[in-house]
Amino acid sequence: MTADRNPYDLFGLDLRRLAGLWRLGWREALDRPFFTRLLPAEAVRLRLPEGGERIWPAAGAAGRACALLLPEEKVLQQSLLLPPLSSAELRQAVLLAVQATTPFGVDATAWGYRTEVAGGQLRVELAMAAKAHVAECIAAARAGDAQGGGAELEVWAGGPPFVVLQGYAEAHRYARTRRRHRQTQALIGAAVFLAGALAASPALQAQRQAQEAQARLDALTQAVAPIVATRDAFGRANLQLQTVTAYAAARPDPVALLGRLSQLLPDSAHLTRLELRGDTVVLGGLADNAAGLMETLGAQPDFHDLRSPSAIARDRATGRESFAIEFRLGQGAER
Repeated sequence: MTADRNPYDLFGLDLRRLAGLWRLGWREALDRPFFTRLLPAEAVRLRLPEGGERIWPAAGAAGRACALLLPEEKVLQQSLLLPPLSSAELRQAVLLAVQATTPFGVDATAWGYRTEVAGGQLRVELAMAAKAHVAECIAAARAGDAQGGGAELEVWAGGPPFVVLQGYAEAHRYARTRRRHRQTQALIGAAVFLAGALAASPALQAQRQAQEAQARLDALTQAVAPIVATRDAFGRANLQLQTVTAYAAARPDPVALLGRLSQLLPDSAHLTRLELRGDTVVLGGLADNAAGLMETLGAQPDFHDLRSPSAIARDRATGRESFAIEFRLGQGAER
């Protein structure tokens, strides 16, 4: 029987662990010097078991928080090595460890933990103390130093680095730290936004100028549209005129040609056909002497290549000769 396949397995990687790995990476990144300088922890006045106090971390100015460091003999410590876990899973695992190891009973135990990344895993430093012993230490601290009597005390153990026991005054400092971090993140985001805006400003300005130029071009195009239309119409009319002129120049003037033929042809000649094919003229009709008519036309200096496409025949009805003459007009002819 084959084992059920894990639907969250991708090439050997359990996808359900991605969120834990992401958080683990952020925990490791936040421990880097850059982030510790960018997001410094609030300085705490730490009251020592042997008396006196110190500022933790030493580089910070004393803030509002005040903590009491428990004596080593009052604290039980344990180290755990866990895989990447979510915050809720991590707290549940630590709680199970507390239940398994505390000699005071779970409800009577004050506990806290600190984590650090070690080789892709979480190293957890767990500290436990009896709540009764913690109460005695707090009472002794308040009785022995009037300065600390009015301040809420956090309870720390071990260290350095120290473990903060949960359930005392640490929530106020954590809330202030979160607000400060959010403000820092907002400032960083604003700086990134401004830097991006400055970087994009030349491109945006160039785009705006291009849009304005395009708008001016569109307005100008719309304003000169009637003028352009008139120019185009004038151009078309001029082209048509040139075409007509070239056509007329390439062909003879039929009225002038007909007047000249009327002068050259005798009164006995009768034209029944006058056809113009470019510079070629085709005549047809009846004449008393068709051969003489051809000689007359052939004697003209601007009539070239004169010929008779068909033979001269006598018309039976009129008794005159039927002729067909074709010639080409040369330079200087009537056009």
